[in-house]
Amino acid sequence: MSNTPKTLERIALVSTPWPLYNRPSIQLATLKSYLQTRHIDLQVVAHHIYLKLAAALGYRLYHEISERTWLAESVYAALLYPENTKAIEKLFYCSIKGRSALRKVGFKSLTEQVADVSDDLIDHLDWRSFGLAGFSICHCQFSSTLYFIDRIKKQHPDLSVVVGGSMFAGEAIKDLLRVFPQIDFAVNGEGELALSRLVDYLKHPTNSAEISCIPGLVANQPDRHHGEITRSQLKDLAELPLPDYDEYFTLLQSLTPQKTFFPTLPAEISRGCWWRKSPVGKLYSGCTFCNLNLQWDGYRTKSPRQVVREIDALTTKYQTLSVAFMDNLIPLNVSEKVFSDLAESQKDYRLFCEIRAATPRRVLNGMKKAGVYELQIGIEALSTRLLKKLNN
Repeated sequence: MSNTPKTLERIALVSTPWPLYNRPSIQLATLKSYLQTRHIDLQVVAHHIYLKLAAALGYRLYHEISERTWLAESVYAALLYPENTKAIEKLFYCSIKGRSALRKVGFKSLTEQVADVSDDLIDHLDWRSFGLAGFSICHCQFSSTLYFIDRIKKQHPDLSVVVGGSMFAGEAIKDLLRVFPQIDFAVNGEGELALSRLVDYLKHPTNSAEISCIPGLVANQPDRHHGEITRSQLKDLAELPLPDYDEYFTLLQSLTPQKTFFPTLPAEISRGCWWRKSPVGKLYSGCTFCNLNLQWDGYRTKSPRQVVREIDALTTKYQTLSVAFMDNLIPLNVSEKVFSDLAESQKDYRLFCEIRAATPRRVLNGMKKAGVYELQIGIEALSTRLLKKLNN
Protein backbone atom coordinates (compact mmCIF):
# COMPACT_ATOMS: atom_id res chain seq x y z
CA MET A 1 0.00 0.00 0.00
CA SER A 2 1.13 3.53 -0.72
CA ASN A 3 2.53 5.68 2.07
CA THR A 4 -0.25 8.08 2.99
CA PRO A 5 0.48 11.77 3.54
CA LYS A 6 0.42 13.30 7.01
CA THR A 7 -2.14 15.83 5.88
CA LEU A 8 -4.83 15.50 3.25
CA GLU A 9 -5.83 18.79 1.67
CA ARG A 10 -6.85 17.88 -1.89
CA ILE A 11 -8.35 14.81 -3.49
CA ALA A 12 -9.15 14.03 -7.11
CA LEU A 13 -12.29 12.24 -8.26
CA VAL A 14 -11.93 10.77 -11.74
CA SER A 15 -14.31 9.38 -14.36
CA THR A 16 -12.55 7.81 -17.35
CA PRO A 17 -14.01 6.82 -20.75
CA TRP A 18 -16.57 5.58 -21.92
CA PRO A 19 -19.71 7.09 -20.28
CA LEU A 20 -22.14 9.13 -22.39
CA TYR A 21 -20.19 12.27 -23.20
CA ASN A 22 -23.20 14.59 -23.01
CA ARG A 23 -23.86 13.88 -19.33
CA PRO A 24 -21.67 14.90 -16.40
CA SER A 25 -20.90 12.15 -13.91
CA ILE A 26 -23.49 12.11 -11.13
CA GLN A 27 -21.19 9.77 -9.18
CA LEU A 28 -18.40 12.35 -9.08
CA ALA A 29 -20.78 15.26 -8.54
CA THR A 30 -22.58 13.65 -5.61
CA LEU A 31 -19.41 12.43 -3.91
CA LYS A 32 -17.79 15.83 -4.30
CA SER A 33 -20.73 17.66 -2.72
CA TYR A 34 -21.04 15.17 0.11
CA LEU A 35 -17.33 15.23 0.98
CA GLN A 36 -17.14 19.00 0.95
CA THR A 37 -20.11 19.32 3.29
CA ARG A 38 -18.46 16.87 5.73
CA HIS A 39 -14.88 18.15 5.33
CA ILE A 40 -14.97 21.91 4.91
CA ASP A 41 -11.18 22.18 4.76
CA LEU A 42 -10.91 19.62 1.95
CA GLN A 43 -10.65 20.61 -1.71
CA VAL A 44 -12.29 18.07 -4.01
CA VAL A 45 -11.58 18.30 -7.75
CA ALA A 46 -13.65 16.28 -10.24
CA HIS A 47 -12.08 15.24 -13.54
CA HIS A 48 -14.55 14.26 -16.28
CA ILE A 49 -11.79 12.82 -18.43
CA TYR A 50 -14.20 11.08 -20.79
CA LEU A 51 -15.45 14.43 -22.14
CA LYS A 52 -11.90 15.43 -23.06
CA LEU A 53 -11.41 12.22 -25.01
CA ALA A 54 -14.81 12.57 -26.70
CA ALA A 55 -13.95 16.08 -27.86
CA ALA A 56 -10.58 14.90 -29.19
CA LEU A 57 -11.94 11.84 -31.03
CA GLY A 58 -15.10 13.49 -32.27
CA TYR A 59 -18.47 12.96 -30.63
CA ARG A 60 -19.87 10.66 -33.29
CA LEU A 61 -16.94 8.27 -33.14
CA TYR A 62 -16.85 8.36 -29.33
CA HIS A 63 -20.59 7.64 -29.16
CA GLU A 64 -20.32 4.62 -31.46
CA ILE A 65 -17.62 3.15 -29.25
CA SER A 66 -19.44 3.88 -25.99
CA GLU A 67 -22.62 2.10 -27.15
CA ARG A 68 -21.15 -1.40 -26.89
CA THR A 69 -19.40 -2.77 -23.83
CA TRP A 70 -16.89 -5.11 -25.49
CA LEU A 71 -16.08 -2.53 -28.11
CA ALA A 72 -15.36 0.12 -25.50
CA GLU A 73 -13.41 -2.20 -23.20
CA SER A 74 -11.22 -3.52 -26.01
CA VAL A 75 -9.56 -0.16 -26.75
CA TYR A 76 -7.93 0.38 -23.36
CA ALA A 77 -7.46 -3.36 -22.83
CA ALA A 78 -5.03 -3.34 -25.76
CA LEU A 79 -3.16 -0.42 -24.19
CA LEU A 80 -3.11 -2.04 -20.79
CA TYR A 81 -2.04 -5.49 -22.04
CA PRO A 82 -0.17 -4.94 -25.33
CA GLU A 83 1.02 -8.55 -25.35
CA ASN A 84 -2.61 -9.55 -26.04
CA THR A 85 -3.23 -7.00 -28.78
CA LYS A 86 -3.95 -9.53 -31.54
CA ALA A 87 -6.68 -11.30 -29.58
CA ILE A 88 -8.16 -8.00 -28.44
CA GLU A 89 -8.11 -6.62 -31.99
CA LYS A 90 -10.08 -9.66 -33.14
CA LEU A 91 -12.70 -8.95 -30.47
CA PHE A 92 -12.84 -5.33 -31.60
CA TYR A 93 -13.58 -6.18 -35.21
CA CYS A 94 -16.17 -8.75 -34.19
CA SER A 95 -17.93 -5.98 -32.27
CA ILE A 96 -18.10 -3.35 -35.02
CA LYS A 97 -20.25 -5.17 -37.54
CA GLY A 98 -22.42 -2.64 -39.32
CA ARG A 99 -20.35 0.29 -38.04
CA SER A 100 -18.47 1.53 -41.07
CA ALA A 101 -17.04 4.60 -39.33
CA LEU A 102 -15.11 2.44 -36.86
CA ARG A 103 -13.88 0.06 -39.55
CA LYS A 104 -12.64 3.02 -41.54
CA VAL A 105 -10.68 4.39 -38.58
CA GLY A 106 -9.07 1.05 -37.81
CA PHE A 107 -8.08 -0.51 -34.50
CA LYS A 108 -4.39 0.42 -34.57
CA SER A 109 -5.04 4.04 -35.44
CA LEU A 110 -7.80 4.31 -32.84
CA THR A 111 -5.76 2.87 -29.98
CA GLU A 112 -2.80 5.08 -30.85
CA GLN A 113 -4.98 8.18 -30.83
CA VAL A 114 -6.64 7.20 -27.56
CA ALA A 115 -3.22 6.54 -25.99
CA ASP A 116 -1.88 9.92 -27.11
CA VAL A 117 -4.86 11.81 -25.69
CA SER A 118 -4.96 9.80 -22.46
CA ASP A 119 -1.24 10.05 -21.76
CA ASP A 120 -1.30 13.77 -22.45
CA LEU A 121 -4.12 14.20 -19.94
CA ILE A 122 -2.23 12.18 -17.34
CA ASP A 123 1.02 14.07 -17.88
CA HIS A 124 -0.58 17.51 -17.61
CA LEU A 125 -2.53 16.98 -14.40
CA ASP A 126 -0.71 17.82 -11.18
CA TRP A 127 -1.18 14.50 -9.39
CA ARG A 128 1.44 15.44 -6.82
CA SER A 129 -0.94 17.98 -5.33
CA PHE A 130 -3.45 15.28 -4.40
CA GLY A 131 -3.30 13.02 -1.38
CA LEU A 132 -5.93 10.66 -2.76
CA ALA A 133 -7.37 9.84 -6.19
CA GLY A 134 -10.79 8.20 -6.39
CA PHE A 135 -12.01 6.46 -9.54
CA SER A 136 -15.64 5.69 -10.31
CA ILE A 137 -15.93 2.46 -12.33
CA CYS A 138 -19.28 2.01 -14.02
CA HIS A 139 -20.47 0.65 -17.37
CA CYS A 140 -17.69 0.52 -20.02
CA GLN A 141 -15.08 2.05 -17.68
CA PHE A 142 -13.22 -0.97 -16.34
CA SER A 143 -10.18 -1.24 -18.63
CA SER A 144 -9.88 2.52 -19.10
CA THR A 145 -9.80 3.08 -15.33
CA LEU A 146 -7.13 0.42 -14.83
CA TYR A 147 -5.05 1.98 -17.61
CA PHE A 148 -5.18 5.42 -16.02
CA ILE A 149 -4.37 4.04 -12.56
CA ASP A 150 -1.44 2.03 -13.93
CA ARG A 151 0.07 5.03 -15.72
CA ILE A 152 -0.51 7.42 -12.82
CA LYS A 153 0.96 5.06 -10.22
CA LYS A 154 4.09 4.53 -12.31
CA GLN A 155 4.73 8.27 -12.14
CA HIS A 156 3.41 8.83 -8.62
CA PRO A 157 3.67 5.59 -6.63
CA ASP A 158 2.94 7.33 -3.32
CA LEU A 159 -0.47 8.57 -4.45
CA SER A 160 -3.20 6.58 -2.70
CA VAL A 161 -5.88 5.26 -5.06
CA VAL A 162 -9.41 4.20 -4.18
CA VAL A 163 -11.96 2.73 -6.59
CA GLY A 164 -15.69 2.12 -6.39
CA GLY A 165 -18.76 1.86 -8.54
CA SER A 166 -21.32 -0.51 -9.96
CA MET A 167 -18.90 -2.64 -11.99
CA PHE A 168 -17.88 -4.81 -9.05
CA ALA A 169 -19.24 -5.75 -5.65
CA GLY A 170 -18.75 -8.23 -2.86
CA GLU A 171 -16.20 -10.99 -3.29
CA ALA A 172 -15.17 -9.71 -6.74
CA ILE A 173 -13.34 -6.88 -4.97
CA LYS A 174 -10.83 -9.34 -3.50
CA ASP A 175 -9.94 -10.60 -6.97
CA LEU A 176 -9.58 -7.06 -8.28
CA LEU A 177 -7.15 -6.08 -5.52
CA ARG A 178 -5.19 -9.29 -5.96
CA VAL A 179 -4.60 -8.96 -9.71
CA PHE A 180 -4.21 -5.17 -9.69
CA PRO A 181 -2.09 -4.17 -6.67
CA GLN A 182 -1.84 -0.58 -7.90
CA ILE A 183 -5.22 -0.05 -6.22
CA ASP A 184 -4.91 0.76 -2.51
CA PHE A 185 -8.56 0.77 -1.48
CA ALA A 186 -11.91 -0.34 -2.88
CA VAL A 187 -15.42 0.65 -1.83
CA ASN A 188 -18.20 -1.93 -1.76
CA GLY A 189 -21.58 -0.33 -2.38
CA GLU A 190 -22.31 3.36 -1.97
CA GLY A 191 -19.32 5.61 -1.72
CA GLU A 192 -20.36 8.57 0.43
CA LEU A 193 -19.87 7.19 3.95
CA ALA A 194 -16.91 4.91 3.19
CA LEU A 195 -15.02 7.59 1.28
CA SER A 196 -15.70 10.20 3.96
CA ARG A 197 -14.34 7.87 6.65
CA LEU A 198 -11.31 7.07 4.50
CA VAL A 199 -10.61 10.81 4.27
CA ASP A 200 -10.81 11.02 8.07
CA TYR A 201 -8.29 8.20 8.37
CA LEU A 202 -5.86 9.65 5.82
CA LYS A 203 -5.97 13.00 7.58
CA HIS A 204 -4.91 11.41 10.85
CA PRO A 205 -3.41 7.97 10.13
CA THR A 206 -2.61 6.00 13.25
CA ASN A 207 -2.84 2.23 13.46
CA SER A 208 -3.05 0.71 9.98
CA ALA A 209 -5.38 -1.97 11.36
CA GLU A 210 -8.06 0.69 11.82
CA ILE A 211 -8.54 0.94 8.08
CA SER A 212 -10.03 -2.55 8.00
CA CYS A 213 -12.70 -1.43 10.46
CA ILE A 214 -14.26 1.10 8.08
CA PRO A 215 -17.56 -0.43 6.84
CA GLY A 216 -17.74 -0.71 3.07
CA LEU A 217 -14.00 -0.20 2.56
CA VAL A 218 -11.47 -2.88 1.60
CA ALA A 219 -7.77 -2.09 1.96
CA ASN A 220 -5.25 -3.79 -0.29
CA GLN A 221 -3.02 -5.29 2.39
CA PRO A 222 -1.20 -8.32 0.93
CA ASP A 223 0.04 -9.41 4.35
CA ARG A 224 -3.45 -9.55 5.77
CA HIS A 225 -6.36 -11.86 5.03
CA HIS A 226 -9.41 -10.08 3.61
CA GLY A 227 -12.30 -10.93 5.90
CA GLU A 228 -15.96 -10.47 5.17
CA ILE A 229 -16.73 -7.74 2.63
CA THR A 230 -18.94 -5.22 4.41
CA ARG A 231 -20.80 -2.17 3.18
CA SER A 232 -22.41 0.95 4.57
CA GLN A 233 -24.81 3.44 3.09
CA LEU A 234 -26.87 6.49 3.90
CA LYS A 235 -30.04 5.69 5.81
CA ASP A 236 -31.82 8.68 4.35
CA LEU A 237 -31.22 10.21 0.91
CA ALA A 238 -32.22 13.57 2.39
CA GLU A 239 -28.62 13.69 3.64
CA LEU A 240 -27.40 14.15 0.07
CA PRO A 241 -26.52 17.70 -0.97
CA LEU A 242 -27.06 19.07 -4.45
CA PRO A 243 -24.68 17.44 -6.99
CA ASP A 244 -21.80 19.67 -8.09
CA TYR A 245 -21.23 19.57 -11.86
CA ASP A 246 -19.04 22.68 -12.01
CA GLU A 247 -15.90 21.06 -13.47
CA TYR A 248 -17.83 19.41 -16.29
CA PHE A 249 -19.39 22.71 -17.37
CA THR A 250 -16.10 24.56 -17.00
CA LEU A 251 -14.51 22.00 -19.30
CA LEU A 252 -17.39 22.19 -21.77
CA GLN A 253 -17.16 25.98 -21.92
CA SER A 254 -13.42 25.76 -22.62
CA LEU A 255 -14.02 23.84 -25.85
CA THR A 256 -14.27 25.48 -29.24
CA PRO A 257 -17.76 26.58 -30.38
CA GLN A 258 -17.89 23.61 -32.77
CA LYS A 259 -17.48 21.24 -29.82
CA THR A 260 -20.04 22.77 -27.44
CA PHE A 261 -23.56 21.39 -26.90
CA PHE A 262 -26.43 21.44 -24.41
CA PRO A 263 -25.78 18.57 -21.98
CA THR A 264 -28.26 16.45 -20.06
CA LEU A 265 -28.18 16.70 -16.26
CA PRO A 266 -28.33 13.40 -14.34
CA ALA A 267 -30.61 13.33 -11.30
CA GLU A 268 -31.88 10.65 -8.94
CA ILE A 269 -35.08 10.03 -7.03
CA SER A 270 -34.21 6.67 -5.49
CA ARG A 271 -31.51 4.07 -4.98
CA GLY A 272 -32.17 0.38 -5.44
CA CYS A 273 -35.28 -1.13 -7.02
CA TRP A 274 -38.79 -1.18 -5.58
CA TRP A 275 -39.85 -4.22 -7.63
CA ARG A 276 -39.89 -7.07 -5.09
CA LYS A 277 -37.36 -5.08 -3.12
CA SER A 278 -35.44 -6.67 -0.29
CA PRO A 279 -35.76 -5.39 3.29
CA VAL A 280 -32.69 -3.60 4.62
CA GLY A 281 -30.17 -6.19 5.76
CA LYS A 282 -31.49 -8.90 3.44
CA LEU A 283 -30.11 -10.12 0.13
CA TYR A 284 -31.68 -8.66 -3.00
CA SER A 285 -34.57 -10.86 -4.11
CA GLY A 286 -35.72 -9.19 -7.30
CA CYS A 287 -35.47 -10.44 -10.86
CA THR A 288 -33.23 -13.51 -11.03
CA PHE A 289 -31.15 -12.22 -13.94
CA CYS A 290 -30.56 -8.72 -12.57
CA ASN A 291 -27.31 -7.59 -10.95
CA LEU A 292 -28.03 -3.85 -11.03
CA ASN A 293 -28.82 -3.58 -7.34
CA LEU A 294 -26.09 -5.63 -5.72
CA GLN A 295 -24.38 -2.49 -4.45
CA TRP A 296 -27.42 -1.45 -2.39
CA ASP A 297 -28.94 -2.72 0.83
CA GLY A 298 -32.68 -2.21 0.63
CA TYR A 299 -34.50 0.61 -1.17
CA ARG A 300 -34.70 4.34 -0.40
CA THR A 301 -36.26 7.38 -2.03
CA LYS A 302 -35.95 11.12 -1.76
CA SER A 303 -39.06 13.12 -0.93
CA PRO A 304 -40.91 14.70 -3.89
CA ARG A 305 -40.13 18.13 -2.47
CA GLN A 306 -36.39 17.40 -2.41
CA VAL A 307 -36.40 16.05 -5.97
CA VAL A 308 -38.33 19.00 -7.42
CA ARG A 309 -36.14 21.48 -5.51
CA GLU A 310 -32.95 19.83 -6.81
CA ILE A 311 -34.12 19.76 -10.43
CA ASP A 312 -35.13 23.40 -10.27
CA ALA A 313 -31.79 24.37 -8.71
CA LEU A 314 -29.68 22.33 -11.14
CA THR A 315 -31.45 23.50 -14.30
CA THR A 316 -31.27 27.10 -13.12
CA LYS A 317 -27.59 26.93 -12.20
CA TYR A 318 -26.42 25.13 -15.35
CA GLN A 319 -28.90 26.69 -17.79
CA THR A 320 -30.21 23.49 -19.37
CA LEU A 321 -33.66 21.90 -19.12
CA SER A 322 -32.68 18.39 -20.17
CA VAL A 323 -32.68 15.99 -17.19
CA ALA A 324 -32.18 12.21 -17.06
CA PHE A 325 -33.31 10.31 -13.99
CA MET A 326 -30.67 7.69 -13.22
CA ASP A 327 -32.95 5.45 -11.13
CA ASN A 328 -33.02 1.79 -12.13
CA LEU A 329 -36.77 2.13 -11.88
CA ILE A 330 -38.83 5.27 -11.18
CA PRO A 331 -40.73 4.83 -7.89
CA LEU A 332 -44.50 5.02 -8.44
CA ASN A 333 -45.40 6.24 -4.95
CA VAL A 334 -43.07 9.24 -5.22
CA SER A 335 -42.92 10.00 -8.93
CA GLU A 336 -46.60 10.90 -9.31
CA LYS A 337 -46.12 13.86 -6.96
CA VAL A 338 -42.74 14.70 -8.52
CA PHE A 339 -44.11 14.87 -12.05
CA SER A 340 -47.22 16.71 -10.91
CA ASP A 341 -45.12 19.44 -9.29
CA LEU A 342 -42.74 19.62 -12.25
CA ALA A 343 -45.71 20.06 -14.59
CA GLU A 344 -46.83 23.07 -12.55
CA SER A 345 -43.45 24.79 -12.85
CA GLN A 346 -42.73 27.48 -15.39
CA LYS A 347 -39.98 25.45 -17.05
CA ASP A 348 -40.23 23.49 -20.29
CA TYR A 349 -38.38 20.39 -19.09
CA ARG A 350 -37.20 17.57 -21.33
CA LEU A 351 -36.99 14.47 -19.13
CA PHE A 352 -35.85 10.85 -19.43
CA CYS A 353 -36.57 7.96 -17.07
CA GLU A 354 -36.86 4.17 -16.87
CA ILE A 355 -40.18 2.49 -16.06
CA ARG A 356 -41.88 -0.90 -15.93
CA ALA A 357 -44.15 -1.91 -18.80
CA ALA A 358 -47.10 -2.10 -16.37
CA THR A 359 -46.85 1.57 -15.34
CA PRO A 360 -50.45 2.90 -14.97
CA ARG A 361 -51.82 5.27 -17.58
CA ARG A 362 -52.41 8.02 -15.02
CA VAL A 363 -48.68 8.01 -14.22
CA LEU A 364 -47.77 8.10 -17.91
CA ASN A 365 -50.10 11.05 -18.45
CA GLY A 366 -48.47 12.86 -15.54
CA MET A 367 -45.02 12.18 -16.99
CA LYS A 368 -46.05 13.63 -20.34
CA LYS A 369 -47.36 16.81 -18.74
CA ALA A 370 -44.12 17.22 -16.79
CA GLY A 371 -41.99 16.97 -19.93
CA VAL A 372 -40.99 13.31 -20.23
CA TYR A 373 -40.03 12.92 -23.88
CA GLU A 374 -38.15 9.65 -23.71
CA LEU A 375 -38.68 6.43 -21.76
CA GLN A 376 -36.78 3.20 -21.37
CA ILE A 377 -39.25 0.41 -20.66
CA GLY A 378 -38.15 -2.84 -19.05
CA ILE A 379 -39.51 -5.60 -21.27
CA GLU A 380 -37.40 -8.69 -20.61
CA ALA A 381 -39.82 -11.01 -22.42
CA LEU A 382 -43.33 -11.14 -23.90
CA SER A 383 -44.06 -14.50 -22.33
CA THR A 384 -45.89 -14.48 -18.99
CA ARG A 385 -44.58 -17.94 -18.21
CA LEU A 386 -40.99 -16.91 -18.84
CA LEU A 387 -41.38 -13.68 -16.86
CA LYS A 388 -42.57 -15.67 -13.84
CA LYS A 389 -39.47 -17.85 -14.08
CA LEU A 390 -37.35 -14.70 -14.18
CA ASN A 391 -39.14 -13.48 -11.05
CA ASN A 392 -40.08 -10.44 -13.12
